[in-house]
Amino acid sequence: MVCPQCGDRVHRSHSRNFRETAIKTISPYKTYRCTDCGWRGIAAHKKNKSAGTDWRITLVWIAGVVTALLIGLFTARILG
Repeated sequence: MVCPQCGDRVHRSHSRNFRETAIKTISPYKTYRCTDCGWRGIAAHKKNKSAGTDWRITLVWIAGVVTALLIGLFTARILG
């Protein structure tokens, strides 16, 4: 992949926050950085993986959110 600003090659960059982590986990978009000009952004990453993998990752995220909500509601009911 090439940098949209300078045309040099870019490399993958670590996620900085929860939003970037969520985006890269459930979508084909990944974070990239250009070492030449310093550009940093999100772009589509084409990966060879099965179609079912995306659904499994999404289901794991949904199950985690639902579990956290249920634990929160349960705790609020006990304490309240």
